[in-house]
Parts: sequence; structure tokens; C-alpha cells
Amino acid sequence: MFETKVLGGKPFAVVTGKEGAEMFYNNDIVQREGMLPKRIVNTLFGKGAIHTIDGKKHIDRKALFMSLMTGKPELRTRINTYIMAGKYSAYGKHG
Repeated sequence: MFETKVLGGKPFAVVTGKEGAEMFYNNDIVQREGMLPKRIVNTLFGKGAIHTIDGKKHIDRKALFMSLMTGKPELRTRINTYIMAGKYSAYGKHG
């Protein structure tokens, strides 16, 4: 791990390797909420995205996503179909 400066000189921690990954995924020491610049959240993730929440809400949402990736293939396909249908509906797209 090392620290550098980004975004106008703000301190920024960089983690690498197995130890860095373990630290990054440790919910007891990592704070997500309020850490990303609003312009990044608004353009890349959206308000309330898993990258921007902490605590039980983050753990529950992560469990849902992980179940989509590791669950039964037929369930993943059905859920992905619903998600895509919702995206197209939300943007007024058809087909």
C-alpha cells in the first residue's frame, strides 16, 4: 500500500496484491459513502450504487450481486432478462 495525491492534491491510498485486496474488502475498515466525487458517482455509478454505501445495506446488496454471479445459470439468465427489460423500459427503448 502507498499513498499519493490526486484530484487537486487530495490524499489517495493505493492498495495492491492479496493483502491490499483483503484490506479493501474489509467492511470494518473501508468507508465507501462520501468517498467518491459526486461527478463520478453521478456519471458512472448512480446514487445509491453499491460502491457508495456502507454497513448492512452494502453487505445485503453485495450478497444479492454475488448470488447472481454464483447461483444457478437459469436463474441468472432470468434475472438478467428482467434487468435488461427494466433498463430498456426506463429509457423508453423497445426491443
